[in-house]
Amino acid sequence: MPTKVTRATVVSGALVLLVFLFPGFTLHASGPWVPFVSQRLVKIYKVSGNSKHLISEKSEVWLRNSQGSTYLRYTPMIGVKPSAQWEMATLVDATTDTTYVIDYRNKTVRVEKGQPPAPRTPPTPDSFHSSMPKDRFIGRKTIDGIECEGYRMLWAPGTARVDAGKPAGEAWVAPSLNFAALENTIQDHSVGQEIDIRVVSIQAGQEPDSALFKIPAGFRVLK
Repeated sequence: MPTKVTRATVVSGALVLLVFLFPGFTLHASGPWVPFVSQRLVKIYKVSGNSKHLISEKSEVWLRNSQGSTYLRYTPMIGVKPSAQWEMATLVDATTDTTYVIDYRNKTVRVEKGQPPAPRTPPTPDSFHSSMPKDRFIGRKTIDGIECEGYRMLWAPGTARVDAGKPAGEAWVAPSLNFAALENTIQDHSVGQEIDIRVVSIQAGQEPDSALFKIPAGFRVLK
């Protein structure tokens, strides 16, 4: 029987790494956000010693509009019982720094506001590169036609995590897309898991459907 993986495990691990990746991404504007429409594949492995086995896989639609707001909708593929399947989406309004967690099965929306709320702006190349130690740089490669830079990541030191200061995996970011991460490998030693997040197709510069950036009609809002 596949090991149970909760929504919180997947989302929290990815968000912690994202915040650590972009510590200054709300501080220094470098021009407009570049919109895109993409498809991602997420695989979660249980790691034991030198071996690992796949326990969960999901497909994701990942969108960003020209205001910097993002929409991420994920659908389980394996690792979840058919009766327990769910479809969730996370909408981040960059203009207000408000996150909406949309549950399509239960028709609810949970609202999480930034503290304090403030518009999100793209990082400049200087602010991004100054936040990344030079010894973390891996190299460059192309992902679906887009040039990316790779960096080794560490879990933030001085925290309560059992793996604080230890390797957290690697991330490949696209400078031409405001340093969006097109490929991540997250090593979560605290739960013995590895999460691989990879963009499998992307249309850079394409504006996504604006209707997806609104709370669905008839959904109950939870605060």
